[in-house]
Amino acid sequence: MTERTTRGWPGLKHIRRPRTRRGWLITIAASGAILALKLTLGLGVLALVVHLLTH
Repeated sequence: MTERTTRGWPGLKHIRRPRTRRGWLITIAASGAILALKLTLGLGVLALVVHLLTH
């Protein structure tokens, strides 16, 4: 990545493309875990809102 593309995304400066298979597995596992956590929180909030609206 060049400096120009990372300037708008401060979080991406620390992320480097993994070169090894283990690096890719760790990266995919971490992103998958974050995505699962976001989905769980989102569904939890949605269920709470529906519960509050229907009662």
